Amino acid sequence: MNNFPTIRPVTLQAAIRELNFHPRPFVVVNTGCHTTEHIEFPSEIFEKLPDGFTGDLFVAPTTLAELNGAGLALGRRREQFLAGEFVLIFVDLLHGILERAHGGQTAGDLEERARDGLRVTMTLATERIRACVDLREHRKLSTETRRSEIFTCFEPHLAGFRAINTFREGQELIKKWYPGKTSHRTMKSAYTSVATLPGARLGKVDLVAIENEQMDLVRTAGSVYSKTLAFLAAQHEMSDMLRELKESAEFTNATDEEQHAMMAGLLREKGPAQHQTLAHDEQHSPSLVQLMRAANGMNFNPAWVFLNVRAYTTELDCAMLLGRAERGIGAMFKPEQIARLKRFMALGEIAGDGASANEELQAAKTLREHALRVRSQAGWDEFFAIASADGGSLWVTKAL
Repeated sequence: MNNFPTIRPVTLQAAIRELNFHPRPFVVVNTGCHTTEHIEFPSEIFEKLPDGFTGDLFVAPTTLAELNGAGLALGRRREQFLAGEFVLIFVDLLHGILERAHGGQTAGDLEERARDGLRVTMTLATERIRACVDLREHRKLSTETRRSEIFTCFEPHLAGFRAINTFREGQELIKKWYPGKTSHRTMKSAYTSVATLPGARLGKVDLVAIENEQMDLVRTAGSVYSKTLAFLAAQHEMSDMLRELKESAEFTNATDEEQHAMMAGLLREKGPAQHQTLAHDEQHSPSLVQLMRAANGMNFNPAWVFLNVRAYTTELDCAMLLGRAERGIGAMFKPEQIARLKRFMALGEIAGDGASANEELQAAKTLREHALRVRSQAGWDEFFAIASADGGSLWVTKAL
């Protein structure tokens, strides 16, 4: 983004009044850490604004109590706010969420994609963990015996599905997800991707770390599917609340502004639980890094249902598209996705190998790892140069 918007300090209530009718992202900052007379605004916030953002960027110095009173969800960002960080909040009118499509899909499509993503993720993770255990124990049990052991660990995290059924459904789906390959070949590749790691048979690979990573991926995939069900249920319940109101004569005869106030009042009074589900106002939920990995493996953008990570919708799109490219399908990257991918890959390179408390840097590092499984850094540099000159959408396929 070349032209930064104008920063406009406002009170929280003033921001809410304006955004009720013209919803757009705004920033909150803790008055306990910053004086309202002088706020040094971090320019990196601008890079997180959605493409096409117009108008002033509201910055509201406030308190946690005032945010809670206004029903604004911080979720996992609560600690960052309390520490004095600037928190970007994406605003959605509740009745707008109820009417909005999910990435161009129906509710049924959304549930199916999350379910299919869970199934494929679990199936391939089973094979990778099977390789880890065979190597750790220096013995190969029968395939079915080893899988059965792994299923026992997975089952509590599969959103109520039986592990054996999830695995079998995943086997069938793999045929569609990996064109030109049989399920057996793809699953064998998942096993050998671990078994043939340099030094794996000599104890020079941290196999426990690989197992834990695959277990975490399945756990996150199960959380994404469960959240999808909860999100769709909350939408349905709130839609039912509004339906009767919209059919009333009082609503029909009201002005647009009055109708807006009536819907907001009804949802505020009767739908606080559903609002919390939609906004995902929870501190204990998958991290951005975990959701980045899930997007890549599940062919599903978690930001469709985890609205607390909406600021990273485009980056999660990139992770999802890179997963398709890695599977041999290829994907079309739009200009805004190319720009965000370039930015995150640069951030990921800065992150290096060291651990960082900055969740965004860790997510960027993860996205860069996904990208480097599709093309080399030199290949991406060439791609970004072509994209800069072209200015349009570009097709990405695996080049390694």
